[in-house]
Amino acid sequence: MKPAPCSILNGGAVKNSCISQSGKERIIGILKEREFFGTGCITGFTRRRMTAVAITDCVVLQIENPLMIDIVYRDLRVAEMFITFLVDQTRYYEEALVDHLLHSSEERLARTLCASPVSAAKVTISPCCFPRSARRH
Repeated sequence: MKPAPCSILNGGAVKNSCISQSGKERIIGILKEREFFGTGCITGFTRRRMTAVAITDCVVLQIENPLMIDIVYRDLRVAEMFITFLVDQTRYYEEALVDHLLHSSEERLARTLCASPVSAAKVTISPCCFPRSARRH
C-alpha cells in the first residue's frame, strides 16, 4: 500500500482526532494555518492513526512522500518550518501526557477553561459550597 500524502494547512482549522477501540472519539489537537498533518508518510506509514476533519473552511496542500522528503532536503525554509512543527508537536504531546498523569480531570478542565478565549470575556462565577461528604480528601 502506498503511503498517504503529507498535508499542510494553508488556511482554516482542522481537528485531529482518533477513535478508541470502544468507539469513542478523542480530539488530540486543533491544527491551524501552517501546521502539518499526516506526517507519518515521511517515515513510510501507510495507515493513518488519526483523522483530520475541517472545522472551518480550509485550504490544504497535499504533498506526496518522495516530493516532501525532497523539499525538506532542498528548501531550508520548509525544513525549518517542518522541524519546528514536529518539535512543537512533540512538546505539546509530552506536556499533555504529563498533565494527564499528574493532575485530576477537574484540574485539567479548570486550566483549559481558564486558557480558552471565552475566559477572556467577563464571566462571573459564583463560589459554591459542597457538602463535606462530596469533598475529596
